[in-house]
Amino acid sequence: MNKNLFSGIQPSGIITIGNFIGVLSKWINYQYDYNCYFCINDLHSITNKNILFSNKEYKKKIIFDTLSLIISSGINPNISNIFLQSKILEHTYLFWILLSNIKLNKIIKNININDRKNIKNIEIGKLSYSILMTSDILLYQIDTVFVGYDQIKNIELCKYIINIFNRRFDNLFKEPNFIINKNIIKSLNNPNKKMSKSDTNSNSYISLLDNYDLIKKKIKLSITDSDVESKIIYNENDKKGISNLIKIMSEINNISINKIEKSMINKNYNFFKNLLSKNIYYKIEEIQYNYNIIRKNENYLKYIIEKSTNKIRKIAEKSINEIKNKIGIYE
Repeated sequence: MNKNLFSGIQPSGIITIGNFIGVLSKWINYQYDYNCYFCINDLHSITNKNILFSNKEYKKKIIFDTLSLIISSGINPNISNIFLQSKILEHTYLFWILLSNIKLNKIIKNININDRKNIKNIEIGKLSYSILMTSDILLYQIDTVFVGYDQIKNIELCKYIINIFNRRFDNLFKEPNFIINKNIIKSLNNPNKKMSKSDTNSNSYISLLDNYDLIKKKIKLSITDSDVESKIIYNENDKKGISNLIKIMSEINNISINKIEKSMINKNYNFFKNLLSKNIYYKIEEIQYNYNIIRKNENYLKYIIEKSTNKIRKIAEKSINEIKNKIGIYE
């Protein structure tokens, strides 16, 4: 029997090429090797104020957009469990159990320095984000978790929580193996930060739904460097912008960075950017074709959510009942 793998994605904007490279392309392979739990983390997404205060129709739209793009990218809902976090109430049940036993100073140490300095004004939901993430994982007795490099602190807290509960309640939770994706695609206009689908500047990312002209425009505007002679070489310290673009080229074509560098000798940035724009569009053209068919069929999308909810809810109910029994919650 295949082992269980958990991974999630937030419906906080249209999925980017960075999300595809860092997450979805890995999911495509994992679905054949694991029993996969792919969670659309809509509860996590409402820590983003733009999502929280958006209307119901927009929230529904972004969830359906996300689900459509996941399927269009090659994730088979007949093989993988693609489900909506908010539909499984046991996530928040376990979240409360975990939260009730973790000290505030441990959570504060887990957040970034800027939020720590402004601790009196940070929302409780954002503060306890990592506890809900831990609940997502522990609810299903997961063997392997696939997460991004930016989640390392959350992983540390997750392990700490497992240790606390396992000592108190005789190995209550299985400690999973964490696969950490270190292949982070950076923002096109700020290569010091991660490409984000919720970025307010749409020129900072390539959406999987961008047309060729828009891709070309965004890549043209992307930051490279100020060298007098434009050399297309990979150097994450001194040439962050062009290195980010080379990494995108490498990932979407599954070719080595070294091979790209050799093929770009005596070529300038303009040539490389035009070639990259074409390559990105060729990569996502089929995804867009699939999306335009799937997204129109909302009844199908509702069916996928309902089917997965019914299946996952039974697993979650069984798991939470076992947890309640072990920790002594009255039924």
